[in-house]
Amino acid sequence: MAKTANPKRTKKATAARPKFRPAYIGAWIEHLGRKQVEIAEKVGMSESQLSLVINGQRKYIQDKLEAIADELGVERGMLFYPPPGDETDWLSLEGLGEVERSAVRNVVRGFRNRSN
Repeated sequence: MAKTANPKRTKKATAARPKFRPAYIGAWIEHLGRKQVEIAEKVGMSESQLSLVINGQRKYIQDKLEAIADELGVERGMLFYPPPGDETDWLSLEGLGEVERSAVRNVVRGFRNRSN
């Protein structure tokens, strides 16, 4: 007699969702033209550990976050904001329609033009 799987014990395969608040570490690394493996080695992490932190699957440790910021040459708090030119975060503001998102883009561009 063949055994049937207990539905309470089987788990559906799902994509890993962030468990922790992801920072913009990966975006900053890419923006500055650096490599994850290089940053990980410099701050005493494995590339896989850094990848888990970047994807929100592992909690970051404050001293590692500070070391990453120092290695990238950015202020520590900047890792919680997208790098310049990365408008993707602004374009996905919840609850805004296309007209509102367009207005937000124009405001951001206006600030950027004023600073140049």
